[in-house]
Amino acid sequence: MSAASTWLEVDGPPEPMTKPVLRQRIVALGALSAMCKATLRLYADPARLAERLPTIRFLARPAADIRAQAERLLPGLRQALGGA
Repeated sequence: MSAASTWLEVDGPPEPMTKPVLRQRIVALGALSAMCKATLRLYADPARLAERLPTIRFLARPAADIRAQAERLLPGLRQALGGA
């Protein structure tokens, strides 16, 4: 039995709310599937990946840019942490 079919199961005898709950679970699973497919389509073009996904763009920055940002943030962090 797959994780999806386990997730869609409703325990116990059918109740009046069973169909709406099952329908909500199916809609949620469909939305999750659509998001995964859209993300995987982005990965199909690795040359443009950093331009299209902010997280990848952030992680793919040059080390000098990351260091400069850390140095800009350091004084505020020291102050927030009480001069640590």
